[in-house]
Amino acid sequence: LVCLYEVLEHLHNPLDSLRKIRKSLKKGAFLLLSVPNSALIDSKGSNRYHQTGFNLDSLNKLLRIIFSDIRYYSQGYISWKFFLKYVPLNIKKYLPSFIKISIRRLLTLQSNLTNEGISISSEKPQQGRWIVAVYRK
Repeated sequence: LVCLYEVLEHLHNPLDSLRKIRKSLKKGAFLLLSVPNSALIDSKGSNRYHQTGFNLDSLNKLLRIIFSDIRYYSQGYISWKFFLKYVPLNIKKYLPSFIKISIRRLLTLQSNLTNEGISISSEKPQQGRWIVAVYRK
């Protein structure tokens, strides 16, 4: 399993990195990645560390150069309840309180915190705040 959660948009040469990942994947292994959806979020302009913004079309064009049979999903927000409940190894108890407060404030600004966790859908991947791509070798 190779996971790239909001990494691809930071790379100067994502194609080269994806080629190396493809080469390292064993049969049956998964690549799971997510990127901010630039169709909904100005990810390149709003984050000075982003080298590229991706929408569903541009991500698909890039990934199809190397991978086949990619599945796309849309991802919504993560609720604070979900964060507190499912953070691995109970790492939240090690977070400084100012980070917990900042995360809580940020998440309360989001509009659809009624979910108990991450909303993921395969129906309209182009409409999610983040686009999730899954490939299995």
